[in-house]
Amino acid sequence: MAAICGMHPTAAYGDDLSARLGFGGAVRVGVPVPLTVVLPPLPYAGPGRIEVDAPVLGRTEGEAVTTTVVPFVAVAGVRRTFETPIQLGDIRRPLEVRVSIGGRERLRQAVPIDPQKVGGRVAVEISDSASGLAPLGGLPERVVTAYVGPEALPRRWQEYAAIDLLVARDLDPARLDQAQRDALVMWVRLGGRLVVIAPPGAPSLDALDDILPASIGTPAVVASEPSPPAGASLPSGPYPVDALRPHPGASARRAGGIPVIAGAHAGAGWVQMWGFDPGAPPFAGWPGRTALWQAALGPAGVSPVQVDAAAEQLPAAPAIDPLVHAEVGGAVLAYLAALYLIGRHGLTRSRVLAAAAAVLLAAAVFWRLAGDVRARSTSVVEATFLEQAPDTAAARAMTVGTVAVPYGGRYTVRVPAGSVVMPVTASGALRIVVTDEATLLDGVLENGEARAFAATAAVASSARADLSPDGRALRVSLGARARRAELHWGHRWYWIGDAGPDSTIVLDPKGWESGGGETTAHDRSWVFVGPNDDAIISPTTPLFVGEIQPGAPVFQLADGGGLDRRPTILLLPVGRR
Repeated sequence: MAAICGMHPTAAYGDDLSARLGFGGAVRVGVPVPLTVVLPPLPYAGPGRIEVDAPVLGRTEGEAVTTTVVPFVAVAGVRRTFETPIQLGDIRRPLEVRVSIGGRERLRQAVPIDPQKVGGRVAVEISDSASGLAPLGGLPERVVTAYVGPEALPRRWQEYAAIDLLVARDLDPARLDQAQRDALVMWVRLGGRLVVIAPPGAPSLDALDDILPASIGTPAVVASEPSPPAGASLPSGPYPVDALRPHPGASARRAGGIPVIAGAHAGAGWVQMWGFDPGAPPFAGWPGRTALWQAALGPAGVSPVQVDAAAEQLPAAPAIDPLVHAEVGGAVLAYLAALYLIGRHGLTRSRVLAAAAAVLLAAAVFWRLAGDVRARSTSVVEATFLEQAPDTAAARAMTVGTVAVPYGGRYTVRVPAGSVVMPVTASGALRIVVTDEATLLDGVLENGEARAFAATAAVASSARADLSPDGRALRVSLGARARRAELHWGHRWYWIGDAGPDSTIVLDPKGWESGGGETTAHDRSWVFVGPNDDAIISPTTPLFVGEIQPGAPVFQLADGGGLDRRPTILLLPVGRR
């Protein structure tokens, strides 16, 4: 979760601090949303930091906040731009942004959150004019709409988490830098929904060709039809369009015999191209316009991983290292032996002084020992869920980690760059320090308390599974052996057991079991037999689930301690071919 920043030419002093939250102010609670902070030219230089207090609904009394810290080096007279993800909890209170340079606070600004911009579902249009998404505002489900320029697009794909639909109208990819293009493409491949509006005269979209379902063809005009056929899905002409050239496998809708809408999956995401302007006549007054936009929005996305349930199933209390017990016991015995030897022949002035010195020495030793015991006994338990994007070499890695400190105390956890990490449960005693190398989570736990975090990253992965047309054979290509594998489909599951890197599993139609059936006959994974909710919900399409060996750890304790890593859970969508 590195802080992204930019430097701008020298400008006159006197500008105000600028902070932009979300997408045109549109945000969602509980997921990463982008925050852009623009520092005006200042007459100061040296080490500085940006601190952002995000209110949370904590369990403690008072106004709890989670603080995100971005260190930087100030250059006098230079405008700076910083971007960092923020998770919102309590939207009744504003964010507070503070800028300190040289150990002194220089700027401060409150960023209010508009309740009308907090959505259960969010649709964003990249456009220089605020128009086009009005039909979504009339849907029964509450959809918040927003309009932004290309410069507002994130440079981390995780910061798109609040968006259900992104609409690119007349988008010129040349106005996006490489980081923005990469983030947009990765978000789509890992499950995002994108509509590209490319009417006649639209800029070239070659830079996004890898995810587009069609190429822009030649300008054309949909002819007027006095008596359009019954059930026509688009209005009758005349109106100008770009005749699209659908790519292999893409679906197409035609108007007047011309393909004007093309759609296709891009990994786990969905992309459509519209070769017309939906805000121009005759679409502006067309009765089917709302249905067109509703279909583009699609159903609400549901992750197969229930992060809260996964966190609840991880141990909340660490096991103390046996060496720690031995260390403490040895120190206590040595202390008692010293006092015994000092007082064995009665107390004299010199022996009283020696005893007092022993007590002071013991106090110092035990103080150091307590810190060492806490550091060595602090532990992290983590589990990773790897959601493969179909037909791509990428997967979404969600790692859930639980941090625990015996008897309570401070902890510092390091998460590598490339991951965006957020607390699973509200925490007011937390500082998130963002640098280019890593993210540090610094907080304090009470006695018996544990804290859960979730880190999201994109990783290279090329697993594949296909089910035969008759549903009798499952072909998997995993790259590594999977243990305790199962095939899930709706509320039914099929026990597979171990599966080789490349294997074909013959399925017995009688081997399917229902979700409410007997589950003790097999050594099933903990993600399906949790004490409360299962960590993986029942999918509506076939899903291969199995345990594979974990990769590099995500959560690392900065001061040592223990790490308990569970096997990585592979979630592999199954094709029907």
